[in-house]
Amino acid sequence: GRKLKSRQPVFWRVRTWDHRGAESEWSEPAYFEMGLLRPADWTAAWIGRPLESREDSQPCPYLRRPFIVKPGVVRARAYVTARGLFELYLNGQRVGRDCFTLGWTDYGRRIQYQAYDVTNLLQAGGLNAAGAILGDGWYAGYLVWDNKHFLYGDQLSLLCQIEIEYADGSRETVASGPEWKTLFGPILSSDIYNGETYDARREMPGWCTAGFDDSAWAPASVFPAPAKAALVGARSRPVRRQEELPVRAQTEPQFGVHVFDLGQNMVGWARIKVRGMAGQRVTVRFAEMLQADGTLYTENLRSAKCTDYYTCKGGGEETWEPRFTFHGFRYVELTGLIEKPAPADVTGVVLHSEIPSTGTFECSDALVNRLQSNIVWGQKGNFLDIPTDCPQRNERLGWTGDAQVFIRTACFNRDVAAFFTKWCTDLEDAQHQDGAFPHVAPDVIRDGGRGCAAWADAGVICPWTVYLCYGDRRMLERQYASMVRWVEWRRKNSRNLVCREACFGDWLTVDLPERPSG
Repeated sequence: GRKLKSRQPVFWRVRTWDHRGAESEWSEPAYFEMGLLRPADWTAAWIGRPLESREDSQPCPYLRRPFIVKPGVVRARAYVTARGLFELYLNGQRVGRDCFTLGWTDYGRRIQYQAYDVTNLLQAGGLNAAGAILGDGWYAGYLVWDNKHFLYGDQLSLLCQIEIEYADGSRETVASGPEWKTLFGPILSSDIYNGETYDARREMPGWCTAGFDDSAWAPASVFPAPAKAALVGARSRPVRRQEELPVRAQTEPQFGVHVFDLGQNMVGWARIKVRGMAGQRVTVRFAEMLQADGTLYTENLRSAKCTDYYTCKGGGEETWEPRFTFHGFRYVELTGLIEKPAPADVTGVVLHSEIPSTGTFECSDALVNRLQSNIVWGQKGNFLDIPTDCPQRNERLGWTGDAQVFIRTACFNRDVAAFFTKWCTDLEDAQHQDGAFPHVAPDVIRDGGRGCAAWADAGVICPWTVYLCYGDRRMLERQYASMVRWVEWRRKNSRNLVCREACFGDWLTVDLPERPSG
């Protein structure tokens, strides 16, 4: 058909024919809308608050701008992304339901943006306000077991473009730029491995509404656009809150140490309710197992702190949950409380990418059913934007071996076509010029090795499995050149297509008793 253009709305419908040629009725019309396809479509600038230190996680910048909207709005879209993670607000309301926007890519090559329909959030004929919060995320946060941060960059920044169309045919753009203002707010630090620190005394009620007094805020700084990274529409399904788990049991193994059992190993965060004096600090820790004395077992987390801190503002019950961190856990520990908490004071909020269920399995054997349940929960916990190896310690990387060995099961359990479409692009971004794939994608190990049998083979196995499961040849078309480069590298660096170098082995095998002599 005709080449589509930026912002173009597209309606489509389908009909089918059976083996006798009988024709069905047309389906109901469906709809999608094109994004911004050309760099020239962007007039917004990258803005943020200058970094104050490179030593540790920084407070999360808050950004805002008031603007006038004329009467007669018929359509409004917000195109937004960040170097780091972001939450966008209009007139005091959160835009969208997505978490960890906009995921993890190699920010030096590709930055995803999202488009939101914000027509109903604007107040026509008056003053409006846009606001955003930025978090370190994968861009500037700690990554890999050696606790590196700023692997992509140290300066968080927002790119936001709100386009408004009026009934008279006129258009208006509200774009991020020096007109915006910034201030550090109550999120004192936020890191995926280490957790989030929040001081409720620093809250700014109404900060993203039109009538808020921002005279104490500083002008936002404008930062250079990425030199090489392409701006592309988001390819994967968003990460969202999926379900909530109540506390199954509560104990106090030591005085003042309150442990809550959610009854299920999960990935996400804990929403807590506390009552305390202004300045009282509550510590929230997480673990997958308990020690013999009932306290948390955290040795498997290695150097990841996996700890949230909440400072009370005082004045009654306070409810809080983080924004820019996630944990893998079954148990939640609260300390720093004056009053003994109740089970209802902790709720597990399960997060993962939108991967709808497509297949189920159940049989007469309870143990087999439990195994299948564990597999599904393992998939949910490790499918947070990328297919990770683990969701709790200081790793959480897109290991290629783990992805390729699990992808067939993943396709049975859930609709992961879009999920793997995005990640296979990450994998191609990480491919070396000679054709070898690295161990992880996005590749944050960098010079840590490549071309490993069964790991690098994900570059062929994953696209092929997606095709087998969904019958969509586009994945093969997109990845074919990348797949060929990998096979050619393997052919040149192997004997009869067998890898000559030992790479990974079973270094996690259990210790076995010595074989009796004789």
